[in-house]
Amino acid sequence: AARITSGMPFVMDRRFALCLGLLISLWNEASAVVQASDLPPRVAEILSQWEADQPLQTRAGFAVRSLQPELGTMRVAQLTRRFQWTAPAPNRLVAVPIDPTERQFLPQIEIELDAEGQLELVRCGGAERSIIDRVRAEVALVSARQNPTDNSIVQASFASDGRAASVPQWVERWVTAAKPIVAVRAQFKRTDYDDATATEQHSAGLFIYSAPYDGLYKVTPAAIPSTPSTRTGANGEPFVHVSGSPRSLLWRGPNLVNIDQAAKSYEVLTRPASPREILGAGSFDMVWQTLAAPQASVPLVTGLDPQMIRKNYQWEVRHETADRVTLQGTPVAGPDTLLYSSAEVIIERDTLRTVATRIVDAARSREVVHQFEYEVASVDSQSLGRWVPDLSRYQVVAPAALIEGVGPEDIQE
Repeated sequence: AARITSGMPFVMDRRFALCLGLLISLWNEASAVVQASDLPPRVAEILSQWEADQPLQTRAGFAVRSLQPELGTMRVAQLTRRFQWTAPAPNRLVAVPIDPTERQFLPQIEIELDAEGQLELVRCGGAERSIIDRVRAEVALVSARQNPTDNSIVQASFASDGRAASVPQWVERWVTAAKPIVAVRAQFKRTDYDDATATEQHSAGLFIYSAPYDGLYKVTPAAIPSTPSTRTGANGEPFVHVSGSPRSLLWRGPNLVNIDQAAKSYEVLTRPASPREILGAGSFDMVWQTLAAPQASVPLVTGLDPQMIRKNYQWEVRHETADRVTLQGTPVAGPDTLLYSSAEVIIERDTLRTVATRIVDAARSREVVHQFEYEVASVDSQSLGRWVPDLSRYQVVAPAALIEGVGPEDIQE
């Protein structure tokens, strides 16, 4: 069971990833990277000041740290590798993500300073907020997480006047359109950015959802990019590209089946009696919070709970194009506050399907991006056809061997 205890499925063991990263780091020598000395003088001055202010428990320190959800660690080396910077005006900076995967969620970030050079306003696409409101919101959330009202619910208001914020119409349309969908099959690309190991992991896979709680999540290694990562570790070096490990999770009836494709084996765990109860109210066992059902392991894609989406998240529309809308959600109540600090969702304007997600963990040290291509999204539960993998040639291993009466015939159609 220890092999599937991650809050997000199939995370490469961090120690293994670090060792592998060290072995292949020579493949990722930096090429045309913007150095601080190449920046416009005004931009270089501001970024250097931000790096100096970040650790301080002062007004400037709190203000700088409020930019971390969009800009990440406030080190000059990180900021200049990850973003292209310009200064259209003396008190205005614009940051454009260099990584195309990141740029689809947030095409650009505009930052305004006051007459004294202090941070005043940040604008992300169509969303604009003053720095003081961002600092207050962050303090409120941290305080609420440290002093929850009970063991499973964390409550915090992100509205500066204390009132509950209204839910954008795009969110209402999205959850309403998702409600009748009972069958989903989608191919995906996945990218994991991990600060702890300074690795950028690349995978591809298949996601299947069969309402209410059955499905499959299958991941396979993907080719690594030829260009260096735009993310940097604490040593200033770029993240090392690695390929993901092959693994599958199968939810079927009362069982969660962890399939090791390379070893041709699987293990079976008995799911909680009521996945709905676990998903709705949280669990003392945070493993089951993300593994109770397929829609929990790949959140905000399908099987959405409209009440949870509306009440437990603070939503804003980040960006709109002719065919897509980007939504940004901050967990402010419920069990997701213990798992995630932020969730970004890109939906299609016409179908209202989730086509990409970016989930940031509670410590803001790890991001997981999924990009989806749908094959089936239907109100007909039979539209998936036969989708359960044939495990008749696989060997069952512990802990499944300790579960009396469990065998391959128990998880076949």
